[in-house]
Amino acid sequence: ICEKAMVRRATFYNHFADKYEFFEYVMDKMQRDTNVELNAHPGDITMAEYCVNICRAYLRNYKRHPKMVARLMNSKTRSYSDLLIKQATDAIRLKAKVDQERGIKTEIDAQVLATFIGGAIPNTLTRYQKGDMKGLDEESYLGQLQLIFDRICNSISMENQPE
Repeated sequence: ICEKAMVRRATFYNHFADKYEFFEYVMDKMQRDTNVELNAHPGDITMAEYCVNICRAYLRNYKRHPKMVARLMNSKTRSYSDLLIKQATDAIRLKAKVDQERGIKTEIDAQVLATFIGGAIPNTLTRYQKGDMKGLDEESYLGQLQLIFDRICNSISMENQPE
């Protein structure tokens, strides 16, 4: 790491206890960057569109830092999928809160919805990134996810249902 970054080992260890702490720092930085991107206008789009935007943001991170993400996925430190689960769950919880404040109601508790979708997104993305979904280019993959999220979110929304 020091050689690639062209810094002395002493300098590295002035900032990080070990390489695992460094990876934690990088993961946290990626999470903060994605949160800024996702939370710019959560009230302007549907929950399904928001979920697809989460997927797009993760895929952009992977494209920007493929080697880093690959290392994080195989790291002994906090797992990459754990980070994605927490981040997706928190983002969906925020979106559900914004929707609730705007008067959009669902039959499903926001915490249950956030946990369910927040767990599904990282698992699906990790499988896609590892090449388990052969024959699907990124846009086709995102289109499939859009259909899934549309069906899930539309089936639980009470927005267009009589009270």
